[in-house]
Amino acid sequence: MSRSGSKRHSLPNVWTHARAKVRIQPHPLTSHRLALMLETTAEIGCPYCGELITLFLDLSVESQTYIEDCSVCCQPMTVSYAVEDGELSSLSAEAAG
Repeated sequence: MSRSGSKRHSLPNVWTHARAKVRIQPHPLTSHRLALMLETTAEIGCPYCGELITLFLDLSVESQTYIEDCSVCCQPMTVSYAVEDGELSSLSAEAAG
């Protein structure tokens, strides 16, 4: 307890929800600000080998396209996804190149 009699509460570093994880991270420019990042995982089939792989997606971004190598066959694939109202609305993976 502090001198004023109130209890001090500390925030957990990570809150989890059934489908998403919220991680509190210090802002890169000012350490006293906090930036929220919504993360979730999704499984998708590799366009080369067909194996299911798990992707980690940042739901704080409305849409994103990037290249990621398959964790099974190491072939590059173009991953695209969109987010609406904080939920994953579309996800696709195509052969890159």
